[in-house]
Amino acid sequence: MIENRPPKICRSYLPGHCPHWIQVNLARKEGGKPLPGRLIDVRLEGTVVVEVGGKELQLWNHDSDRLAEAARLAEGDVFYQVQWGLLWIASNDGGRYAFCVARLSDGPKPCPARDPEGSLIELLKESGGLTIPISDLGTGPS
Repeated sequence: MIENRPPKICRSYLPGHCPHWIQVNLARKEGGKPLPGRLIDVRLEGTVVVEVGGKELQLWNHDSDRLAEAARLAEGDVFYQVQWGLLWIASNDGGRYAFCVARLSDGPKPCPARDPEGSLIELLKESGGLTIPISDLGTGPS
């Protein structure tokens, strides 16, 4: 079951990779209502095909096997929040999973082979977001 399987961690918050906690919080608070849909297919290379509002969409996720497993347990029901790039799937405990998805037309980007390094700007560009303790910035109390 998906509840026992942790998400794939790749250190990237770019579209299609790990959802960033700020992205998820903002989507929940001010992102508008997710559109109901159905999972149609999941392909080996990470392509996720969903039907939303009578249209077939091709999206991409780096952990598409986990997404497919969650959708199977939810009987194929998904909810797509376009403006935040999130695909929501109900969990067995009454909550929901957030999967960050990229439009296939934007081209999937592979998971980084190593943890991002560099300045804050370089980290943002390379990984699409970050979360670090203030003590790691060397400007505040340790």
